[in-house]
Amino acid sequence: MKTCPTCSAAAHELATFCPSCGGEFHGSAAIPRASSPPAPQRPVNPWMWVIGGGVMLFLVIGYFAAVQVAMSIQQGPAAAIAVPATAAGPTSSVSPFLQESYLPQIGLALHNYHDVHQMFPPSGIFDEEGTEFHSWQTALLPFLQHADIYEDVQQNLPWNAPENQWAFSETIREYLNPDIGLTMTDKGYALSHYAGNSKFFKENTGTPINQITDGTSNTIMAGEIMDGFPPWAYPRNVRDPAAGIKGDNLTFGGPRGDGAFFLNADGTVVFISDSVDPKVLEALSTPAGGEPTPEVPKARISPRDPY
Repeated sequence: MKTCPTCSAAAHELATFCPSCGGEFHGSAAIPRASSPPAPQRPVNPWMWVIGGGVMLFLVIGYFAAVQVAMSIQQGPAAAIAVPATAAGPTSSVSPFLQESYLPQIGLALHNYHDVHQMFPPSGIFDEEGTEFHSWQTALLPFLQHADIYEDVQQNLPWNAPENQWAFSETIREYLNPDIGLTMTDKGYALSHYAGNSKFFKENTGTPINQITDGTSNTIMAGEIMDGFPPWAYPRNVRDPAAGIKGDNLTFGGPRGDGAFFLNADGTVVFISDSVDPKVLEALSTPAGGEPTPEVPKARISPRDPY
């Protein structure tokens, strides 16, 4: 880790961007490299086409089934800390917040990416010297109906190269939380209000769904953040859920307080209280840690709608 000379915040030792104040550590002295970034690695497995198609069919059927069930249930007290976004019907106490959240769309884009590439995207692409190229959120652009912006990205140049400034100044609706007003850095890069799980997204290497042996419903992929917003193009936009839900520039947290919404690997969105047992967060953060399925304690679904 190193310290930002402007705001004294902690940052990765190879980072060129401060996650807290948005300053660049190398400034104009950072010269983009002309070498091409390494291609993401993935295991070769022809059966993943079949598995991927089956997963998508399961998600589509499950979505409509859950909506029908939710609409038939009267509004009542919520007893679980984690409530799937797909179960939020018109009378649900969490529906106003889930309707504003784009985590379900990000989840669908991740699964569509998996269908094409037989893996979820890497956290970011780096060369052997640590040069930062492109992020998992950049890789999702074609699956969020932003293929035009994706095509403008110079993939063989670092994300903060002058040639990429225009593309990465474009705000992406799906990466913004309507409860947060800050959308741009002072240098003109569009921000993201969500971060990936550092134990799920790996540098230069994708994750096939068959490697999530803890279960897709028990594994966090991404979640809300409320401080240290990075550009969506930043390849190091990942955090460790096991560090707690503190809402600072190194951990997850939601703008409503009392917790944050998280995206699971099965595409569902859940709200987790900031008072949850750290062992639960540790178990949910690992895709193949072998921990027992955590017992979820009771908690409010949203701080605005206590039961």
